[in-house]
Amino acid sequence: MNKMKFRGQRSLSLFFQKGFSSLLVLLLLSPYVLALVQAPKGDLNLEGRWMWPLWMGARQAALSAVLALVVGGILFLSLRACSSYKSFRWVRSLLLWPNLIPPLFVILSVMSLSQWLGWSHQGLMWVILTHALMNGGLVALAVFAHDQNQVQKLSEVARVYGASVPRRFFDIWLPQMKSVLIPNFVLVFAICLTSFSIPLVLGGGSLTSLEVHIFQLIRTEGAWSLALFYSVIQTLFVLVLSLTLWKLKGEDTFSESYIPPSRPLPAVFLGVSILPILVLSGFWFLSVAKDFTILFYDPAFFDFLQSKDFLESVIHSSLIFILVFWIQTFLSMGVIWGGRTGFTEGFLKGYVSPSVAVLGFSLSLLPGEGELWAVLKTSLCFSFLTFPLLFKWKNLSRWKGLSHQVTVAKVMGAGGGTRFWDVLWPQMREGIFQTSLIAALWSLGDFAVSSFFFSGSKTVALMVVDLLNKYRLEWASLISFALFAVGLLLFFVFQKGLESVRR
Repeated sequence: MNKMKFRGQRSLSLFFQKGFSSLLVLLLLSPYVLALVQAPKGDLNLEGRWMWPLWMGARQAALSAVLALVVGGILFLSLRACSSYKSFRWVRSLLLWPNLIPPLFVILSVMSLSQWLGWSHQGLMWVILTHALMNGGLVALAVFAHDQNQVQKLSEVARVYGASVPRRFFDIWLPQMKSVLIPNFVLVFAICLTSFSIPLVLGGGSLTSLEVHIFQLIRTEGAWSLALFYSVIQTLFVLVLSLTLWKLKGEDTFSESYIPPSRPLPAVFLGVSILPILVLSGFWFLSVAKDFTILFYDPAFFDFLQSKDFLESVIHSSLIFILVFWIQTFLSMGVIWGGRTGFTEGFLKGYVSPSVAVLGFSLSLLPGEGELWAVLKTSLCFSFLTFPLLFKWKNLSRWKGLSHQVTVAKVMGAGGGTRFWDVLWPQMREGIFQTSLIAALWSLGDFAVSSFFFSGSKTVALMVVDLLNKYRLEWASLISFALFAVGLLLFFVFQKGLESVRR
């Protein structure tokens, strides 16, 4: 009798676990369903130059990817100049940092640079340059990983046999690098094709991104069917690119393995690694330092900080920060508690996030009006965009590594709840909290997602963009710097809290 009762409880627990993991999958797929429901309300008109947005988006992505390969080749020199693991870690961090900066801060730095040069900050050139600098570090790290794993040994043998430097470069290095340059071109192309925030602001009125075109179709024309048509094409194309990357099996960009070069370049080349971060954030910091001394005596700026609109934007951004953190945390906990490692891994590998525009407008169709509902929808939308990427990056491999311990606990008779709280949660909570915090910090600098649900400058990031449109770059820079400082402080406090818990 007790044995039958135990089996019944175990079957019920397994049913709830599988049901919950399936529910999470349906939740991530729900924006596609909402978009498909809305699509028949508009007519699909493919007359005229309907291929033009596809061509312009692909052209921008291709030019950005080519320039990123060039920038990556230059940044690779800084990695070849590393003579110790310590210097390699510093250079590696500098090269990865541009990808961790929220787009709002990158845009402010590019605008400060263009102002210093006396040029317009809008146009295809700035979009391509910004994308190349943001992704050049990824290319450099992949090239370096392939160089130290494959090319260095061949080049050293050729040098011993008397081959000249030009001959080693053209006969060994370039042919060997094709296997890493092609996958990285595909990767950067896919990233730039789906870019939204950078082309939206720096692109100006020109068509530089298919995402921006989808956004304009829905917002200004209400052409849901055409917008969904473009979104489906883009999604399928990105899916094909993802499968291509999986087949090509490029080098692991995030690998920390390091083999000292036998003949490192002069140390002066280490300075090359600071170029992307200098352009993408350095000019913004210089602008802040200059504007701070000016605005310190500006009473209008302090009146603005005490205004009701600014206070509301701070409250909304704080609520979004908190909600994104906990939504990400509960999504991670739900996936892990579901216990279907293979199913979840397969789904996340094949899952492609919807277009930002389609996702934003799909969730805006959900019932609920008012600012609190807008806060909730913004948090959900941002979580849907960032959760699959962050979970795959930080938590999926750790979860798979614990499968043996879970199996042992299951054989010993532990239920689903016991396996989660006693085996999985103690070993995974740190990674889950870290990815949740990263998503929450990114949300502080988000203006693209929140623009779908708020009218006007109802978050700090939207207020910064509004100030930029009013040509108040000084005010926008200072407020963004305060936002950046708060984010760093929160991250530092959180890390210290995790260290105390670990002890």
